[in-house]
Amino acid sequence: MAELDRIAAWLVQQGVRRQNRFQLYRQNIAWLQAHDSEPDRARVHADFENRGRMTEVLSTFVETIEMVETIPTLMDAGVVVPAELLKKAFSGPVDTFREDARSNLARNAMFELTMGAMAARRGLNPILSTVNPDVQFEFENRRVSLECKRVISESKVFERIEEGIEQLAKSVRSGTDDVGMVAISLAKLFNPGDRIAVVPEGMHPHDLLSQELQQLLRRAEPVLARLMRPSVTAILFYLSSPCYVPGAGYTRASCGTVFPMNLDEQTFLRRLALNLIA
Repeated sequence: MAELDRIAAWLVQQGVRRQNRFQLYRQNIAWLQAHDSEPDRARVHADFENRGRMTEVLSTFVETIEMVETIPTLMDAGVVVPAELLKKAFSGPVDTFREDARSNLARNAMFELTMGAMAARRGLNPILSTVNPDVQFEFENRRVSLECKRVISESKVFERIEEGIEQLAKSVRSGTDDVGMVAISLAKLFNPGDRIAVVPEGMHPHDLLSQELQQLLRRAEPVLARLMRPSVTAILFYLSSPCYVPGAGYTRASCGTVFPMNLDEQTFLRRLALNLIA
């Protein structure tokens, strides 16, 4: 709760209005803490179920964890986050399950912040922007440009990748060592917001998501091969979900993998992937 309050104070300084979806998440968490005695739990659970609010509670836990992993990283690294991007990220519906194509801009913006924090966590000094590219940083003296896409429909996956590729063509300088990557989140496809992935006994949550991601890539590989362009060096696939570990409890897990589009760059991309998403 102290971390949430620190984030809230910083957001106000950045011009984000006090009443936003994460303030509502904080209120939910405070209420749940106050009603967390053993006799209360069954009644509280039944009440949320009856009022159709279980998916909101799930969003509360998962997205608050994501925020606490992302925003302090950007704050402490001194990353300049455009006010417009921040305001967009903290808007939108409270319940992920109720998100649709008209209301998904908030979580799209949060995915850009997540990718920026991923780079900041490794000391790569990312630059976040509201124009192309979404995220930019240097790795091994090479400029890496990321276009971030979050899909909410399986039929739109390759369309969104192609959109990112076209955007990279405007920012990746031809004839240079520039690296262009499309970062694409498949989290909404794996979990629309109404389920919890149950981790098999003896398996780590990360490994469960990684297994799902690899299966998807095997199915998609023939189509991905046809999307090769000079401007795109790789596609970073990202997946996150709430998970239940029997005997341990609930957590949020995430994983990512870099799919090379330029095979000549595989060695470099392997080093980048190990540094960025290990």
